[in-house]
Amino acid sequence: MASSDTAVRETIAIVDTNFFVGLMQVVRSFDELADFVKGMQVSFVENNITMVLCSRVMAELDRFDPTLVMYLEINFKVQPPVDVNKDSFYLNLKWINSQRKKDARWFNVGEVTDLEIITVAKHLHDDLTARGEGLDVVIVSNDEGVQRATEYFLKGLVKVQDPAVFLTVLLGVTDSKDVRDEIAATARRLFQYFTSYRTSMGRPPIRQLDAFFGEIQNAIRLAREDIEPFFKQGTIQAFERYMITGEPFQKGVVAYEPALAIVKGLLTLPDDEFLGAIDGRLHELFLAFNTLARSLKEPTDFTRFYNYIAIYLIRLYLDAFKRCFVGRDLPSSYKYVALAKSLVQGMANQPSAHRLYFSILIAEATFSIITGFTDSNYVAATIDFLANAIKKHQLPSLIPPDQVYLLIAILHYKNGKDIELTNAAGRDCEYGETGLRCTREYFGGLLLHIEQFCDELTSFGQHDLALKILLQVYKVLPVDTDEAARVEGKIYLICLIMQQSIPSCVGDVFPKSWEQTSEPLEEENIHESFTSLDAASRAYRSQIKILSYNATTKEYLCWIYPLKSRFNLIIPPEVEIKAPTILKELKLQSGSIRVTPTSQAKGHTTEVRGTIELGKDCHVQLRYYEEKFFTLNLI
Repeated sequence: MASSDTAVRETIAIVDTNFFVGLMQVVRSFDELADFVKGMQVSFVENNITMVLCSRVMAELDRFDPTLVMYLEINFKVQPPVDVNKDSFYLNLKWINSQRKKDARWFNVGEVTDLEIITVAKHLHDDLTARGEGLDVVIVSNDEGVQRATEYFLKGLVKVQDPAVFLTVLLGVTDSKDVRDEIAATARRLFQYFTSYRTSMGRPPIRQLDAFFGEIQNAIRLAREDIEPFFKQGTIQAFERYMITGEPFQKGVVAYEPALAIVKGLLTLPDDEFLGAIDGRLHELFLAFNTLARSLKEPTDFTRFYNYIAIYLIRLYLDAFKRCFVGRDLPSSYKYVALAKSLVQGMANQPSAHRLYFSILIAEATFSIITGFTDSNYVAATIDFLANAIKKHQLPSLIPPDQVYLLIAILHYKNGKDIELTNAAGRDCEYGETGLRCTREYFGGLLLHIEQFCDELTSFGQHDLALKILLQVYKVLPVDTDEAARVEGKIYLICLIMQQSIPSCVGDVFPKSWEQTSEPLEEENIHESFTSLDAASRAYRSQIKILSYNATTKEYLCWIYPLKSRFNLIIPPEVEIKAPTILKELKLQSGSIRVTPTSQAKGHTTEVRGTIELGKDCHVQLRYYEEKFFTLNLI
């Protein structure tokens, strides 16, 4: 057993395909992979952890490495396949996923493996509960669909952990130093691998700001659970079935349908219609409330119902807040978050209102810091309130203090203030009259969150604020460290996008030879006539970063990563770019291109290495700044 003062709770870990695929990418040989899995198995035995593999996970792994599948089958339990034609939970999960808006689905409609993983987790939990065995069930996966669907269907029953996080937990309970060292090294490599993979797929590595909205999402669900005991048995379930599937009401609750129909209608409106309809439809909701109040015999019945539907109103206001924010309508955005907050204040007698209020307050403070829309004194007062809540142990237990400290750090850096770092041992952090102070050990973790926040800012086009924060951070980082190198790279790329010179504090890090824009273009990278992408230089098949758009010439300035160079990019009208001013990156998938060096590309004032011209037959994958910033996918 692990040498810990507290016994480790017995756990069943259901491992997704991506865990092993990631391992295969970060080890050098099968023998190294087998040794690592063997060490992991020792730690499992020490700590009462049982690893379970689903049959379709094994089928997917078989396409990568049949030898690994044989090894896993010998050493770990493999669950029988779920009957996808008869299993009621599986079929319900599949059906509800298919009924969601296309961009809000957890999985592709034809997905099987992810659904099986969640179904196996549900059945294992039910079986253990029926036998009176108090085991934890954990799914090890970094798949966002698995995470969100599990949160929706199995909240409080099954946890989902990122592979790197799972290994970090394992690290803390493993006796053998050799195994601990190997787990630590592998966890770091896995985190780097998955971060790079998500970035290459056009998905932010960790949407730190979305985590704030995740807190709101969880709080809203808890609030609905709080209200359920005040209704007759089955009433809330009838409301929910109507809201999700449109199932008709029974006679006893049909009076509530007009009000619910208005809310349901707003929830299902397309994005381009929602903002134009919300205010008018909510005026109609007031009239529906008035009619309902007169028709109910017991006044308390209306109060209960209003408390229930208020949760949906909060969701609608927050949806409007997010959409107005993305659309740069800051006055409307602030109006809607204020309305959501005022509704929560009116629910102060509900147990979950406390957490919901703090979650909205954090999101509001984030909005204020990024946009500068609200008065700086208001933001400072909010930060002080949140910091005092930590000191007085008033912060809801399910909201991590790290979220508050991150906001404090970002506000400090935005205002040009430094964070005081101490050499004391431990991971202490505090906010007082002199500002934010923390140990260097704590700052190491906080730095990752700050970088992720800045990644989100650049995703939203806020490069100037991201650069200001990163320059402040860079001043306190020891030279020649991984952290310093990472921040230097981010600073350089932002400067490229903003077309400004490298700040003097990092200027000597990048010698003139680092960027190769001024170098002659090699013969293998020149294509005087249109050339099939398959036959063209591999340099043009990687992600192409857009630095700027010239509305006069209809051309782009871009960055080609393998060549460390700037190019002009010409995209013909046949290749549709819906929003050229916010195009972030593109990847060529097929078609033809022509590449001419600078000496033959006349009429350009910007220093570039050449001009890339896409053929009319090109197919491209596009990424734009912004629309997934502050996501709030609630049910």
